[in-house]
Amino acid sequence: GIRPNNPPELPGTIPYVHVEDTQAAFDKALREGAEEMLSPIRVMEGVSVAIVRAPGGVPIGFSGP
Repeated sequence: GIRPNNPPELPGTIPYVHVEDTQAAFDKALREGAEEMLSPIRVMEGVSVAIVRAPGGVPIGFSGP
């Protein structure tokens, strides 16, 4: 979707990975050294998204239940 950036997001394309459990994937990424950009948030029935900044600075999104 198209929306304004929310700091600390940077302008650009963010790749999303479909996961079985958004919260679990988000928590694991943080344990492995990623930084929180957007904690899991429900965007519609059965779909949540989250964004982390992976080590090295690349943002990665998670999408799933």
